[in-house]
Amino acid sequence: MTVSFHDALQFLEKVDVVDGRNQLTKDPLACINALIRGFSEHVPFQTVSLMATRAGERKVPNLQEVVEAGLSLEGGLCFSLNAFMCLLLKGLGLHADILQGTHLVSSNPNTHPVILLKDLRFPGDAHIIDVGGGYPLQEAVALADLPAEYCHVGDKYRFQKQGDIVHIVFYIVDHTQPKNEENGEWCNMFEFNLTPVDFDVFYPYLEAEYMRDDARFLNCLRAVRFPREGGDSGRQVMVAVVNYSLLLGPEDNAEKTKISEKDLATTIQQHFPNIPPAKVYLAVQRLATLEKASS
Repeated sequence: MTVSFHDALQFLEKVDVVDGRNQLTKDPLACINALIRGFSEHVPFQTVSLMATRAGERKVPNLQEVVEAGLSLEGGLCFSLNAFMCLLLKGLGLHADILQGTHLVSSNPNTHPVILLKDLRFPGDAHIIDVGGGYPLQEAVALADLPAEYCHVGDKYRFQKQGDIVHIVFYIVDHTQPKNEENGEWCNMFEFNLTPVDFDVFYPYLEAEYMRDDARFLNCLRAVRFPREGGDSGRQVMVAVVNYSLLLGPEDNAEKTKISEKDLATTIQQHFPNIPPAKVYLAVQRLATLEKASS
């Protein structure tokens, strides 16, 4: 499965990368970073589509479905987002590979793909891209610069390399304590191997994430993206729905608002307009059923 050059350029326009063909030639790294920011603004990490799928119809999406969900800006889980980004980069004529990694708070290993982009500016140039974690990782990370620390949308994180293993380490703030530099700790959240793999490698591990009734993403309604306040010139903020809560603002200081059951579908559609309304409705129904079963 591939993304055509024409479809790839059209996607750049959808996520506000203007004149992408020329940008990619003049300043390829700036163009890729603009793509990453636009992707995080318009393509949500979300569990809605999965929660809307009936038990007998659940499966790990194939690459055709991954591309359809990406080009339509519907989004999905980390596999769909990073697999689509990898295919998109290939469609733009770039050398992109998929890497196998693990989200360390998950009980299922080897389920988090990450992208290795090679030879972007010159032979041997290598960058890591991760648009699939639901975190605001807003730029391509040069392997030659590691270790390196970044801060985007209120999140601080580090990339650290040990041999062929790269760790993404986040600074987790304790929000029960007064806000200062001492009330959090660095936690290893993701790790991945720099050896490229085929997409098929993920499927046996992903079945537990997509198909089992007790899978975490089938039991928590979640959608998140990172738009700019007031248009292109504004700062990027987080917009997220987590079950019956709406979060708006920087990741480390978002304003949290309770959403009533009757307003949940409307709120999701307002903030995530590219998720099909029929899927929103079914996911909201599933969440209500889960809430009643647990009460």
